[in-house]
Amino acid sequence: MAKKISPQPGFQQKFLSTPVDVAFGGGAAGAGKTFALLAENIRNYQTPGFNSSTFRRTSPQITNPGGLWDASQEIYPNIGATPNQNELLWKNGSGAKFKFSHLQHEKNKLDWQGTEIAYLGFDELTHFTEGQFFYLLSRNRSTCGVRPYCRATMNPDAESWIRSFIDWYIDKNGFIIPERDGKIRYFTRDGETIVWGDTRQEIVDKCPHIFNDKALKDRDISHLIKSFTFIEGDIYENKVLLEKDPAYLANLLSQTEEDKLRLFKKNWNVKTDGLCIYQHSQLEAMFYNQYVPSGDKCISVDAARLGSDYCFIWVWDGFRIIDVRFKDVSKTTEIANEVKQLETQLQVRRENV
Repeated sequence: MAKKISPQPGFQQKFLSTPVDVAFGGGAAGAGKTFALLAENIRNYQTPGFNSSTFRRTSPQITNPGGLWDASQEIYPNIGATPNQNELLWKNGSGAKFKFSHLQHEKNKLDWQGTEIAYLGFDELTHFTEGQFFYLLSRNRSTCGVRPYCRATMNPDAESWIRSFIDWYIDKNGFIIPERDGKIRYFTRDGETIVWGDTRQEIVDKCPHIFNDKALKDRDISHLIKSFTFIEGDIYENKVLLEKDPAYLANLLSQTEEDKLRLFKKNWNVKTDGLCIYQHSQLEAMFYNQYVPSGDKCISVDAARLGSDYCFIWVWDGFRIIDVRFKDVSKTTEIANEVKQLETQLQVRRENV
C-alpha cells in the first residue's frame, strides 16, 4: 500500500515550493536535504518525456547504505515507479525517468554533451567543481513542457567555490542572514564574473553589452537571466529523523569544534585544514567562555612608535587581561620606562615581556 509522501514544515517545504530556476539548500547535517532533492521528481512524474539526473561525485556515494539509491526506494515505489539498479534509473508509466549519476573526474562532465536534463540535481554540491556545475547547467534543458530547473544541496564548506557564490546571503561571521534566507536574486555571467541583481532588469542595466546583442534584443529577459535562491536547513526541523533516531544529535555533538560549527551550527567561514592562523572556535569562545585559568603574569606591547594610532600595553595573568594602558605616539624610552614600572609593581619577570 502506497504511503503519503510530503515535505516537513520549514526547510523541506520552502525548498520544494520555491519557483526559481536554481536553488541551493544548505546547512546542518540531518536537515532532510536529500529527501527534498529526491521529492522534486514527484512534481512531474506523470509528465511524458520528463527526465531528471541527480549527481553525486562518485558512484559509491550513490549506492552506499543510506545513500541516494536507498533513499529513493523510500519514495518512488509510492508513485508506481520501477527501479533498474544496474542503470541506477527509475521509470514511471508516463515515460518519466529519474536517473542517478556521478562525475568523479573533471572530464566526466563531457560525457553529458548533447544530453537534455529537465530537472538537474546535485547532492553535496561542495564536492563538485565550479566547472562541473556550470557545464551541467548548460545541459539543463527541456522539450517536455516543464521549464528546466536545478536544485542542489550541501553542508557548509568555507573552501568551496560555493562560499563566494552565495556570499550575499552570509554575514561577516559566517552565518546565513535570516532575512535573506530564501530571498530570490538573479544572475548572469560576464566573462569570468558572476553578476548579481535583485531584479532581472538590474542585470540588464549592469550588462547592456550582453543583452544588446541582435540575437537577444527581442527575447523575453525571463528566458535570458537565471533566478536563484539559497535556503538554509536546520536539523531541528527534521522531526522525522529526530523521532526515529534521537541519538543522532550526539553524533554531531561528538565532532571536532570545527566540524561542529559547520555541520551543527551551519557556519560557512570555518576552515578545517589545520593551517589557519587561528581556530575560529577559539575566537568565538571569547564571547561565551566563563572560565579562564590564571597562570604566569606577562606583559605585551603594541608600541606604534611611528604610527598614528595609540601605543597599547596589556598585562596578563595567564589568559586573563588584568590591566590595559594606552598612550599617544611615544618615544621608545618612554614606553620602556612604563613597562619597567609595571614589571616592578606587578612582579612580572623580564622574560615574560
